[in-house]
Amino acid sequence: MSRMINPATTDYKVMLLRGDGNKYNISQILTDLNWQEAEGDFVQKATISLANIKTSAGMSTEQLLSLCSLVFIFANDKEVFRGEIWEHDDATKPNTSTVTITICDRMIRFNQTKESVYYPEGQTTKILCEQTCQRSETPIKYSYVDYTHGKIVFKNKNVEDQLNELLTEAQSKNTGTKFVCQFEEGILKIRPRGYNADVYVLANDDNGKACITGIEVKTSLSNFVSRVNILGKADTDGREPIENIIDGDLQYGVLTEIIYRDDTSTSDDAITQANTMITERNKPAETITFSVPDVPFIRKGHKVKCLYSEGINGYFYVLSVTHNATQRTMDLKLERAV
Repeated sequence: MSRMINPATTDYKVMLLRGDGNKYNISQILTDLNWQEAEGDFVQKATISLANIKTSAGMSTEQLLSLCSLVFIFANDKEVFRGEIWEHDDATKPNTSTVTITICDRMIRFNQTKESVYYPEGQTTKILCEQTCQRSETPIKYSYVDYTHGKIVFKNKNVEDQLNELLTEAQSKNTGTKFVCQFEEGILKIRPRGYNADVYVLANDDNGKACITGIEVKTSLSNFVSRVNILGKADTDGREPIENIIDGDLQYGVLTEIIYRDDTSTSDDAITQANTMITERNKPAETITFSVPDVPFIRKGHKVKCLYSEGINGYFYVLSVTHNATQRTMDLKLERAV
């Protein structure tokens, strides 16, 4: 279902929950509010600046904002961000007029926690992700494709990278549908890109006036692949035989990727993986970045519909998004959905 909203009427609210259990509405002392999901980063972050005043709790703002306190951002009473205070820029400056904090969602703990883990072969992606979350008592909902993995050994690897490696393998061995791994209201949700039932429509205003700025369109061959070589098990001299060659469109030349077929996969499995890679990467990548009025409910991985111009028209996937509640704008990086 497609949806349009009026950004001018969005009501933002920020709540603080301290470790002592006390809750505070800090919306009235905000001087700047933004949150983002960056491309290539699972951690959602927010940056908030507040007036450093004496609060009703009897403390200054900076004293109130202790590390690991929870911060919730709401838009029209719907939660759009939840995280812990991870950085406190002005903690050593007691008389500054503004306090700035950085808040990270729970993924930051996965990012900064390293483990050494062994998994025997024969376990599915869903089970492995659930076991990973159980070790930190993290709730998880998994609705992405499943794959039965071979033996896995993680040595001194952070939890975020473990999840990324498991999901990337599942992606490459299945349809190639990209995954989204992100926290939502305290639950880790792993699902296919474009999972959103409500597809937000981004368009010019009711009078046809353009409300899009800073447009940049980029076409790149940096991740392009036109040939995949499938290599088998090495012989006693270390030579790896080429078992199969899968070609895509060669108009941009031969740029080769390699897939290793191990003892746990068949030739057909390797060919499927190679064809998935060709389907996904055998075309120039086009990305579009621009700024538009804020729709605070849009997240990385969402599918959106754009109705701006001939070049920015149709359905796109969100690669990154930064919401600026102060200016009521958002910066988007999109990839065309095909």
